[in-house]
Amino acid sequence: MKISIYNRNEYYSIDTELITYLKAEDHFTYVHYINGNAFLVPIGLSNLCNMLAENIDFDSVFIKVSRSYVISRKHISHINIAKETVTFSYILNRPVSLALPKTKLKTLVNEMKRLDNTKYDANEPM
Repeated sequence: MKISIYNRNEYYSIDTELITYLKAEDHFTYVHYINGNAFLVPIGLSNLCNMLAENIDFDSVFIKVSRSYVISRKHISHINIAKETVTFSYILNRPVSLALPKTKLKTLVNEMKRLDNTKYDANEPM
């Protein structure tokens, strides 16, 4: 699904299927895609999230881990709390990673556990 943003003499098309994460930057938002590309849109993070929620099932796709970051859970391939990174699916044999504080990654892992129906905890006996 694509959403469109019009701002004065500019047009932005955001492909929601390609978003890995959104990062707030004052009254703007950086949209990061799975291929590593990123662009700035002239709308705040909360307003962009509201626009997304009007067009897709926002809570099943995105997780807000802080006031500055919203992450797409469908592209996450690895979360390493000790190394403070979340890695997204590989595109063109190149991982796309994001550094976040441990507290934010713990929030992300807990939310992933809550939403995931096919979870397996390697620390628990089978």
